[in-house]
Amino acid sequence: MAALDATTTAAEASTIRGRVACPCAGNPRGRSTPGKGSEVEGDTVTCPCCNQSVSAPALGDLIAERRISGHAAALLEAVWRGKGMPVMSHVVFDALYADDPDGGPSPTVMYRALRKAFDGLSARLKDTGVSVVEVGYRQGFRLVLHP
Repeated sequence: MAALDATTTAAEASTIRGRVACPCAGNPRGRSTPGKGSEVEGDTVTCPCCNQSVSAPALGDLIAERRISGHAAALLEAVWRGKGMPVMSHVVFDALYADDPDGGPSPTVMYRALRKAFDGLSARLKDTGVSVVEVGYRQGFRLVLHP
């Protein structure tokens, strides 16, 4: 873990601590810059660089309200625990197949199920202010909160 010192900006500090992504993402003008973060306080998110508050629904309420279930719910829960930082596929697979004594099906089948869960989750989260995005090739998924 990187050290915090006097020259560390608030946005860098929140990224180091692994907090949830904020609306301005470390850029007070509102342009998104991947990798920055914010602090979660109950049902609001406070940006560490501009102090803008954004409401964030509770995970359980979001899952119930949008009727998210199965693999999509497991994917959302795993990424939510990542607090805006990238969550690798193998961590998501552990969440998807936690109850399977064999650890799940073959990798090919797991990746297909992950893609299907991701696509379904993206559709269900539309217009909620919350999204799960792919970080990059083999770099996992992360949570993004929109104002």
